[in-house]
Amino acid sequence: MYKNQQFQGVNSAKMHYHYDISAVHKINLYFERGTGTIEQTAGEQLKIEYYFANAAQENSFVYTENAEFGQLDLQLKRKNPLAPLNFFDGIFVKVGVPAAYKGQINVKTITGSLRAENLSLEKVSLKSATGDIAVHTLQSNQVLIKTTTAPISIDDLVNKLFTKETVKTTTGNVHLGIDQKLSDYLITYEGTRKKDSELVGNPVNKIVVKTMAGNVSRF
Repeated sequence: MYKNQQFQGVNSAKMHYHYDISAVHKINLYFERGTGTIEQTAGEQLKIEYYFANAAQENSFVYTENAEFGQLDLQLKRKNPLAPLNFFDGIFVKVGVPAAYKGQINVKTITGSLRAENLSLEKVSLKSATGDIAVHTLQSNQVLIKTTTAPISIDDLVNKLFTKETVKTTTGNVHLGIDQKLSDYLITYEGTRKKDSELVGNPVNKIVVKTMAGNVSRF
């Protein structure tokens, strides 16, 4: 189903996985710690790349994959789940989603940060417990962006971006940017200091921002 290639990274082996996702409608990716980047790329294959800051970390993690019933599950996690996460800094994961793929992608990390660039998908879910999430140019019918304590930044939401978007954080701040070309949208705020909804045009597009203690800013 895929081709493996191994390259030497700065301090560890850099692993590349290529997947044929022509029959896949849902992709689930989970990784622990580190930094994850998700972006749209040319071609027809899903591309996964990861490497570590040192060989000790490399030897402490395992990469698993499972594909069935149109769903692809990928995980990069500790071999020993009891090992402390604070040991594992300097883990880097890069995901290249082919432009031809229009299905669903779910990315989850425990303490890692996420960056999403130039994505156009049917459904997108980005979740991080304590790492920050930054999104730039995202087009989807349904979006969920969720953190517990870290900030969320969303920039350059394009016209006809979504039908529903939910942004959730417990104590982290939310920075929300809307493309000026967006002609109809409704933004509602729940549990935040900013209570007033924003209504523009005849809203097909809806954003729900939920936070317990974090601030919400628009730019």
